[in-house]
Amino acid sequence: MAPNKKLVVISIVLIASLSAAFLYVVLGTQAESFEIFEEFDETYIYIDEQGDATCQSIAQLPPSKLSDVMKSVVIQVGTSVFEQLYSESIKSTWANYGLEAENTTCTITGLTAEENFKITWTWKIPDIARRKDNHWTISFDWVDNQSIAQDAIATLNSAWTISRNISQNAHYYVYTKTTVVLPENAENVSSPHIGNSYMDEYGGGSYGETSFYTEQIGGRTAIVENGLTLFSAESEITLTTEQLLENLLFHTIDYDGAFPTDNWTFIGSIGRLRLDLKYGRELDEQYSIFIGQSGYSLSPAQLLYYTADAVVTLDGGGQFSISQPTVSVTGPSSENGDIGTFWGSLSKTEYVSLAQQVRDNIVPTGVAPGVIITPRGQIRFRDALLTFVRVLSTYEDNGALPDSIILAPSPSAQLSWGDTSVPANYAYFLLPDTYVITDTSGVNEVLGNVYQPDYDNREYADALFDWAHTNITYTLITTPPTSEWVLTNGQGQCRDYANVCLALLRTDGMPAKRMGGWIVLTGEWSPPAGLEPFMKGTTPDGRTIASHAWNQVYIPDEGWTFADATWGYFENVPYEIYQQQEQTWMSALAAYESAYGAL
Repeated sequence: MAPNKKLVVISIVLIASLSAAFLYVVLGTQAESFEIFEEFDETYIYIDEQGDATCQSIAQLPPSKLSDVMKSVVIQVGTSVFEQLYSESIKSTWANYGLEAENTTCTITGLTAEENFKITWTWKIPDIARRKDNHWTISFDWVDNQSIAQDAIATLNSAWTISRNISQNAHYYVYTKTTVVLPENAENVSSPHIGNSYMDEYGGGSYGETSFYTEQIGGRTAIVENGLTLFSAESEITLTTEQLLENLLFHTIDYDGAFPTDNWTFIGSIGRLRLDLKYGRELDEQYSIFIGQSGYSLSPAQLLYYTADAVVTLDGGGQFSISQPTVSVTGPSSENGDIGTFWGSLSKTEYVSLAQQVRDNIVPTGVAPGVIITPRGQIRFRDALLTFVRVLSTYEDNGALPDSIILAPSPSAQLSWGDTSVPANYAYFLLPDTYVITDTSGVNEVLGNVYQPDYDNREYADALFDWAHTNITYTLITTPPTSEWVLTNGQGQCRDYANVCLALLRTDGMPAKRMGGWIVLTGEWSPPAGLEPFMKGTTPDGRTIASHAWNQVYIPDEGWTFADATWGYFENVPYEIYQQQEQTWMSALAAYESAYGAL
């Protein structure tokens, strides 16, 4: 596959988000003649001498039946809801590449009939370029190929389904242009795809094209990626996750550049380490650390010592620096932590004491600990390193150590859940978000009322889904409510049943995902009068499909289990799923950070 996978996920978010987040779609009447839908997306990424980026993106839909649908839904649901949704989508997209989208803004305009429907985003990305010696590298590669590939295919299918539902004989063209503008001092610029063009067949007449070239913008070298994606409504997309994974081709940019004009500090130069830990990348054997105009290479084990020492020193009012690294530290032979330890807070006193404990334990042995005991429970080497790096990052931003810090795991390798080992990224399916409010009095009251001492995890999860099915009355609500509102008012649609179950399960410590997509209807069903166009569609072979939301819950020793509180089913899927899109841990993290701020 060509490298336009990166742009596909960004460009089709305009209509795919309707299905993925709100789980209904507006259907137009079937057209009598061939129709063209067009979307124009343009993104600029300006890299500064520090390796950080300032970004802007504009997506536009000219007047058409497609833009009419978008305008209608945004007006009904609320502009602010969609602006938050699209800001979250930017965070999620860049999290796929192990990068943070900060200070995101989103503005929706053009809601009258004669205007282009227009969305404008701005955001910043720290440490997008990695420096080693005099060389910089920007890599657009995924942090979790399997999960993101599945999500990319689901997003393609969602966009195809929605465009087909609006008009069954439409061609939907998405034109994209992404321009990466390098710093003024960039020299010897190279990228493996410059001067090349690629084409990907998605099946059913749908395809993607991408080309790369360079140009000069304000005296600065820019790498430009032009893309075109066509969704043909006549036939289904046949591209599989396996085919995508077999042919992944990622985009990298390399350039030489002088040392940043501002002198870097130890704390200011560990940004890439923080991102690698935060997004679960395999850690480098050595990290380039810059202090003033001097550079050093330190291993992750050495960095555990020096970050712990920095936390203790700064807490004591001292100024931390390294004139020459002298401490040799070996990494642990193994490490272990408990999934139940995370998402609680450590006070300043507690994390400083933890840093002192780690630092002082390393000195006599020269070995970094693989198991570290905190007041909240057991964490691994990489989790402790992430904690100290996050503390120092906050210090760098605010000039003071934080009063407390949330314990977050690095989403790589394994954590323990009793006698079971689970992927560490499953912990991110315990987080709250804008619509899933955990650990409230209402949630804990339900948990207490439903729990029985003889329940195992599966029986307890089943009972919670049954409670939601019994105690929530199905009601169509246009603007998405929070899970807490649904608990209080006892009503909602499939999306809201799913969010309530997420709030219950995640509060109890059971990882759970938000699922959405289209299911095949086997019997007669009619939505309430006037709402049918929002709820149903037809496949090319004539089957009727309806948008729907449900969950998956993780049961130790059993795996991810289907659950549908709306219809009251657990484990066994009672209907055919035509298309589905499951929440990734990266999107769960982005949803949390959109609501509560960056971790």
